[in-house]
Amino acid sequence: MNTSGIKISIYDFFSYFISGVMFIICIILSIYFTNNNLKIPFREILGDELLLIIPNWYLIIFVVITTYVFGIIISTLSSIIIENLIMKIPFLKNINSMNNIISEKLFILVCKKAKKDFDIDFSEKYLRLIITYIEKHSINAYNTALVFLTIYGMNRNLCIIFFPIGIITLIINIIQQDNVLFAFVLIGLSVLTFIGYIRFMKYFISQILSAYLTNEY
Repeated sequence: MNTSGIKISIYDFFSYFISGVMFIICIILSIYFTNNNLKIPFREILGDELLLIIPNWYLIIFVVITTYVFGIIISTLSSIIIENLIMKIPFLKNINSMNNIISEKLFILVCKKAKKDFDIDFSEKYLRLIITYIEKHSINAYNTALVFLTIYGMNRNLCIIFFPIGIITLIINIIQQDNVLFAFVLIGLSVLTFIGYIRFMKYFISQILSAYLTNEY
């Protein structure tokens, strides 16, 4: 398998497949914690029944495709909701601005180099151009950045899974006067994954811009 194939499979696995799996797990657990009459056959699933499921490749393929499709949908929604809506909030936009990701001195150097290489006045809208440039000319630096990209993408997806399911579960638990612990766990996880999303996105951008400055092509 070539390098591009490896990179795509790693990103797909964490950003799509794992997100799809977590979505299904959260839905099942939320139904369980909001329906006292629901009985999930954990023993059967984890016991003899599992041996009957494993040889059924049609079922396995169906589950993999289903979770993958869920992951793609979740990734698209998280991109629209978080990156295009939530991150436009002034406070969050300021936290995620280029000035808070790299130092002013580093930003000036990037601007000078971009002007020299591409004859552009560098700004955040040209970041994709720099990413493509690094991917083409510095594979090792890009592979490191890809790890951060994968982690921040997965955190963004998990956040958009945990928060709405947690809120809906909380409302149902309050109405039914049930234990709200699981709902608060999901909401807490949504906060942690959102912080992780911002953190690793900054790592990704810093890695890309540092590689752009410190390598001569």
